[in-house]
Amino acid sequence: MAEILRNGYEGRVREPPLQPLTRGETLAGRRGPTGHMPQPNGASNMPNITRNLGRALCLALACLPAIVAGSAVAQTVKTEVHTVRASVVVSGLVQPWGMAWLPDGRLLITEKRGTLRMVRGGRLLPEPLAGLPKSTEHGQGGLLDVAVHPDHAKNGWIYWSYNGEQDGQHGTEVARGKLSADGTQLTDVQVVFRMRPKSSGGQHFGSRLVFGRDGYLYITLGDRGDSPSKGREHRAQRLDDHAGSVIRLHDDGRVPADNPYVGRAGALPEIYNHGHRNIQGMTYDPVTKRIWATEHGSKGGDEVNLIDGAQAALVGPQDKAQRPAGHRQIPLGQVVLEPTREGGFG
Repeated sequence: MAEILRNGYEGRVREPPLQPLTRGETLAGRRGPTGHMPQPNGASNMPNITRNLGRALCLALACLPAIVAGSAVAQTVKTEVHTVRASVVVSGLVQPWGMAWLPDGRLLITEKRGTLRMVRGGRLLPEPLAGLPKSTEHGQGGLLDVAVHPDHAKNGWIYWSYNGEQDGQHGTEVARGKLSADGTQLTDVQVVFRMRPKSSGGQHFGSRLVFGRDGYLYITLGDRGDSPSKGREHRAQRLDDHAGSVIRLHDDGRVPADNPYVGRAGALPEIYNHGHRNIQGMTYDPVTKRIWATEHGSKGGDEVNLIDGAQAALVGPQDKAQRPAGHRQIPLGQVVLEPTREGGFG
């Protein structure tokens, strides 16, 4: 059985916060002789951007509303940078994968086996929600992420990603639905996206869901375990294949007219960004109004990316076999601000 933890952050921050960068500036000019950002008090040479992302995560988790009454026994874990206090707040789950808060404080949690659970009033309801389309647990695939529409209070939409199987072929699909009045099932269910082509493998489904500042739905898709030895024929390099891409859609599944490959012969218009191995972490930053993504790399090649149309600003190493044409590589610890077609910085 799995548990959901509430995390608290302890201890003082050992480095000053990142200051805003000016146009065209990189963090390289602020780096010390080791090639990493100077750290006060003998702290670790881990790049500042990574440390701040970790700190932000700890603080965000610490601010989550309590979903159980009373106190839970906390476990303290000391890392190289922070001390984290973790308390069990929900137990009895089976391989939870994604979770999302409803505006009224209820919590939705997916279980990879294909069940969507709800926490209400601090307690996990005994029965999963009914009404979901069939999802197939296959390797790393199953029922994966869940997201709440930013205008949920008005339209009631809830979105989830899952492995959809057909004739032995598998791939990520995304559906949406609305909670019934009694909160026990999903109604008005619609499939808004189906990956194509599907394949038999059980690896790299991606499946993270995020709404951006533009109101569009962003969906991550893994490369489905395709071999990097294929080079430019790798699935993540092909524009006639959804694998290894970030998808950008209207909330009802329509393709935005300004997606970068709309109208290009042989290209799937849903693709917003490609050349990825397996993005399974993605979030919208309301302060900078950007979308950040974390990506599983092979043999230490993990990445942090800024997602911006056909380009991905890369913070970290990059697998050259999966790098699309024009893909910018930024060494770990650097952030480059350049004009984007939206007139901001990215």
